[in-house]
Amino acid sequence: MKQRYEQALESLFDGVIISDKEGNIVYINKAQEKIDNVTKDDVYHKNPLEVFNLDNESSVLMQALNTKGDVPDRHQYYINMVGQAVNIVTYGYPLKVNDKIIGAVAICRDTTKAKDLAEKVLQFYNSPPNGQTVKAPAVKAKSNNTYYTFKDLIGNNAAFKEAIRWAQISAETDSSVLIYGLTGTGKELFAQSVHSQSNRKNGHFIGINCAALPESLLESILFGTVKGAFTGAIDRPGLFEQANGGTLFLDELNSMPLGLQAKLLRVLQDKSIRRVGGIQDISVDVRILSSLNTDPNEAVKNKALRQDLFYRLAVVSIRIPPLEERQDDIPMLTSFFIGKHNQKFNKSVKHISSEVMKCFLNYHWPGNVRELEHVLECAMVVVEDGSYITLDHLPHYIIEGYERQQDSCINNDHVNNIVVFDDDFRKLDYQNNHKKSNYNFKQQNGIPRKKV
Repeated sequence: MKQRYEQALESLFDGVIISDKEGNIVYINKAQEKIDNVTKDDVYHKNPLEVFNLDNESSVLMQALNTKGDVPDRHQYYINMVGQAVNIVTYGYPLKVNDKIIGAVAICRDTTKAKDLAEKVLQFYNSPPNGQTVKAPAVKAKSNNTYYTFKDLIGNNAAFKEAIRWAQISAETDSSVLIYGLTGTGKELFAQSVHSQSNRKNGHFIGINCAALPESLLESILFGTVKGAFTGAIDRPGLFEQANGGTLFLDELNSMPLGLQAKLLRVLQDKSIRRVGGIQDISVDVRILSSLNTDPNEAVKNKALRQDLFYRLAVVSIRIPPLEERQDDIPMLTSFFIGKHNQKFNKSVKHISSEVMKCFLNYHWPGNVRELEHVLECAMVVVEDGSYITLDHLPHYIIEGYERQQDSCINNDHVNNIVVFDDDFRKLDYQNNHKKSNYNFKQQNGIPRKKV
């Protein structure tokens, strides 16, 4: 019976990956071998985070195991074990016996060729044979593994615009940049924007969260491995080699162990790496962008960041202000996210009530812009189409946090001045009920979306 199941899996067009309850790969079919250009022996009993250069949030196998539920289909782009770029659509399911998790399965459909074909069609569309220019619809380029540019950084707050100005200046150089700010402020958006405007924009942008992996695995992923370095090790390029000619983004660098930071410093000095278990130095040409979720001076003081590494990485240092310091951007961000999720949910939610705006302006937003978007998305799931979002639609913890801070913030003149527009914004209505708006502030309500 087992043999018949395997024969059925081997005949599938889609790739199949099965892991045990610990997340270690116990089976891949022929289609998946072809997608990743590997053999079964290359990946058996290995963690998918190592094989596919993903983190816990990106891996559908790990998501299925951690959430114990189905993971909806998603698009993924990654560099496989042999350094090839792969585009897939994948989804995952937990495997259960008597309601007990025994593993997980991921189904993968290779879309790399479809993507290449789409790019060729677009190229033809932009270059008609008669020499006339045809304006194609805007398409966000993702061939270098980036999703964001400076036009995606929304805000008119003075401190935020200053951060954008420094980021744009740094994009014109090849120097290392250190971006620091609290969780949810948009550090990776800044990093991708810098890469997208730099001379390395045609090279790969590869990011890794240093807090997501243990030291031994992180070292192997960064520097690569040679066959025989440890049990099951194969010849595999690390992220430095994969990012050669492009940009490597080290997110939450202060979570990297100090011993590994010392090795990273050596790489920056010598511009070469040595794979784990190897004896040969390999030259690399990589720009380093990094981020901290705390003040760099505090990180050095608390021995979470080597001081000599800090000097190397912080040629340009950019602080992203938390949302609590960007209260004047909250109305604009709110309008943007409502427009975005109106399209996502095919709704025409008008806006938020004056009470909700007052709540937003008094709330301290520990999760920053990411939390604001999450709160609005939650509210738009339950609000009736064509209506305003009221306090009743907000998560309870927002209301409780607002009530705790209301007494201390109620006399804040800056907040009260913004809330005064209650009658005006009901009249403006921000016209978010027009689904075709595509968040166009200039056409909707005269609020300029400025670009620095």
